[in-house]
Parts: sequence; structure tokens; C-alpha cells
Amino acid sequence: MEKFKIAKNPDLTEDEILEYSGNLADAFREGLEDGSTMVFEAGTPWEETVKAIKERRKRSETRMASFRLPVWIIEGLKRNAAKGDVKYSEYVIETLAKAAI
Repeated sequence: MEKFKIAKNPDLTEDEILEYSGNLADAFREGLEDGSTMVFEAGTPWEETVKAIKERRKRSETRMASFRLPVWIIEGLKRNAAKGDVKYSEYVIETLAKAAI
């Protein structure tokens, strides 16, 4: 596991520092992967940061869609999701997202 420096002279024990830094690092990596963490260069104006957050939220909005698909397509999607050990709905969303680009 990587170690990250948190602060100079923190008021924590060494064990607390290591535990906190590990959790922070994991949360940061997960956030980068799922898009919930955004990284900006120092000095980025507040307005640009807020605009980027709102744009990300728009991409995350959902809406119910209902349509009929042939059974063979549904079964194939379920089979592919199971092969990758991911949720069926997440697999379908990702597949549709790639087709929408």
C-alpha cells in the first residue's frame, strides 16, 4: 500500500495516520474511477469548479426508460454481465453509454 503524507506534525498516532491515509487514498482512487472526485489545478476559479460539478451531475441524472427487446439480447446481456461479475443493470448502462457516444 502506498503511503501519503497528510500534514506536518499531525495530532494523531502513527497508526491513525497510516489508517487514515490508506482510507483516503482508496477513496480518492475510487472517486477518480467513478467520476465522483474531480481534480483541479491550484488557482482554479471557484466558478469553474462549480460549473464542472454541475456538468458532472447532469451526466449522472437518470430517467426511466421502458422498451421491449428480443429475449436473446436480454439473455446475452445478462450472460456477459455475469461473466464479468458485474450487475446486469450496470452492464446495460455501460453498453448503452458506449453506443451513445
